[in-house]
Amino acid sequence: MKLKLTLICIIISFSAFAQETNTEKTDSLEVKNNMEVYLGFVNSLNIQISAPDSINNAMLLYINNNSVRKIISYKIRIYFDNSQNARTISGEMAIKFTEKYPNVFLKREYKTPYWKVTVGNFRTESEAMRFMEEIRIFYPTVFLVEDYVSTI
Repeated sequence: MKLKLTLICIIISFSAFAQETNTEKTDSLEVKNNMEVYLGFVNSLNIQISAPDSINNAMLLYINNNSVRKIISYKIRIYFDNSQNARTISGEMAIKFTEKYPNVFLKREYKTPYWKVTVGNFRTESEAMRFMEEIRIFYPTVFLVEDYVSTI
């Protein structure tokens, strides 16, 4: 109990220290350095967490059983072509799309013989369809693509 109380006090004092330094400078490098100092301090306490073998085995079994389980992710294909200038066109489309929608994931790839530009990473089909209708004005040949993502 005494150890838990000590750890809580240390964490609270660190968060106050981190907030104080972050208000002066919001530089990510400074935050990283503060976190390294904190982690070094915690590691110097030599805290060890042990769990019974049954819990470790159950966790390994869970990971092994679910490593093949995947969820569907929806993406929108804005370009798909295999013409001679498809590489140039796909690059130009990627640049223009990123300028217009800087916070949307974009993937440009070449899978023989097609150049593809795919955007978005949506959890639901309706969310992807809403965005697809929004960009259809600029990209009239867009279509929905299902992708499977590992859960682990």
